[in-house]
Amino acid sequence: MIQPIDWTVQHTDPTGPNGTTKAAVAGKYNCSSTVEIHNGTFVPVPTAPGKPWTCMLGGPNAPTLTKQAEYVSFPTNG
Repeated sequence: MIQPIDWTVQHTDPTGPNGTTKAAVAGKYNCSSTVEIHNGTFVPVPTAPGKPWTCMLGGPNAPTLTKQAEYVSFPTNG
């Protein structure tokens, strides 16, 4: 699973000085979809129903302690 990518800017390295992110080229989303192994099978870690992505809010340069997790889903291309 891949979160939406804005290819007009996301082919550029978003790494900035001192561990910051260049907001102009960073993706809109900072998301992950986590799985665990259960009886030899990959199983999604439980999230809100129908929202398998855990995204961090607060902008790409927000201090860790100010970020809030939000569960989301993205439309499929198919």
